[in-house]
Amino acid sequence: MNYNNLKISNLQLIIIYLLLYLSMLFGFYLNENLTGGAIRDFGSYVQTLNLAKKDLFEFFNNFSNLTIDHSPYYFAIMTVFQNFFDGITLNVNTNTEIYHYHLDVYGAEYGFLRLFYLHLSITIPLVFYICLKEKYKELDKNILFLISLFILISPCFRSYAIWAGDVNLALLFLLLGIFFYLKFTNELKLKNQLIFIFLNVLFVALAAYVRPIYSLFSIFFFYKIFLLRGFGTQLILFSLFNIILSFPAIYYVFILDNIFFTWTNNFFMSPTLTLYSTNTLVISTIFLFYLFPFIFIRYDKNIISSIRINTKQISFLLTSFLITIFFIYNFNYSVNSLGGGGIFFKASQLLFNNNYLFYFICFFSFLIFSKIIFDKDIGDILLLLILICLDPDLMVYHKTFDPLLICVVLLLLNNKFFNNLTKKNYKKFSVYLISYYFLIFILYFAIRTTIS
Repeated sequence: MNYNNLKISNLQLIIIYLLLYLSMLFGFYLNENLTGGAIRDFGSYVQTLNLAKKDLFEFFNNFSNLTIDHSPYYFAIMTVFQNFFDGITLNVNTNTEIYHYHLDVYGAEYGFLRLFYLHLSITIPLVFYICLKEKYKELDKNILFLISLFILISPCFRSYAIWAGDVNLALLFLLLGIFFYLKFTNELKLKNQLIFIFLNVLFVALAAYVRPIYSLFSIFFFYKIFLLRGFGTQLILFSLFNIILSFPAIYYVFILDNIFFTWTNNFFMSPTLTLYSTNTLVISTIFLFYLFPFIFIRYDKNIISSIRINTKQISFLLTSFLITIFFIYNFNYSVNSLGGGGIFFKASQLLFNNNYLFYFICFFSFLIFSKIIFDKDIGDILLLLILICLDPDLMVYHKTFDPLLICVVLLLLNNKFFNNLTKKNYKKFSVYLISYYFLIFILYFAIRTTIS
């Protein structure tokens, strides 16, 4: 098939977008929960929102006693939204899961909030599109819009749009921050640069208030601004804006002693080789799962003939192999007590009741990390480390990286193996990406149907 002839009209894009939008509404009506955990999370959100509604000030003061691994600022934002809809009820379609998590009691009360949140989430593909348009100015805008629509197919995105998960709101703010960073990189006037830097810091800070671990992205932007402008006015103001906007969180957490992110303590405060090895391998397999379209676009004809074996390649493969062996030796993901683990880990357990298939896949998935590290781009290595740290606890879930990973790779990663959209291949990539995500959707649907 000659993908270069692919053309999509505005009308066709509108129809596709509307169909996907209607599928979201249909999913809302049916209580779609393809990830399995979204409705469970919302069940816990409801109890927390009930407390926040009673007395928001008291809620903040006692939040650390609630043993909840979500940000109090996220619940504060949701409470503000809910206050706009106070008294408006929207009955939910009941099923077994609704009763199991007692959402039959509060479901109608928070139904309109969920519907509002779904529509807020639906703006994420639009923001991603304007980011793509800013970075890939030479490419067909309609094809870029088509690429952005993969988000509406993502099972993780859909589940947490329907069940008001914090990952979607954080992603929306982060993408807005990335957009203004891209605007900054293309701007020559100092005044406009400073405006874009402030807006970048503002939206990344908002993302961090929703999901505190997203504050790590500020390190990446600090480095990139330093790389572009050195120790200039831009970097000084970037640092100043960050200090000002982070002060409320620093004051709340460290001065008032409201440390609520207890799940991450082991990862950052009491790190172990086993924890780091386990998380790195699991996350590498999740990367592999979502980055297949990038691999397909590079090796779509004959993967064997595309590989050139030389001394450098042998050294790369051998080093990656040995590091993977080392991580496997220190791997320990508890099957019985923990959820998550990624699709390949779950498949290995379900099919063979052991980790051997997972270990085999790790040899290939870790090559992604090795490729980024061996190319010696400090920005890319920093971005990789940040992504690995996004799930800094004992449980690693797909929701952390989908659809975030594709967005970050296309917008921020420099590595040409993955971020390689050109006039020659971007149309083919759009077809591969959309088709692959439809397959992922079908896979999730089949798994959920089988379990149910």
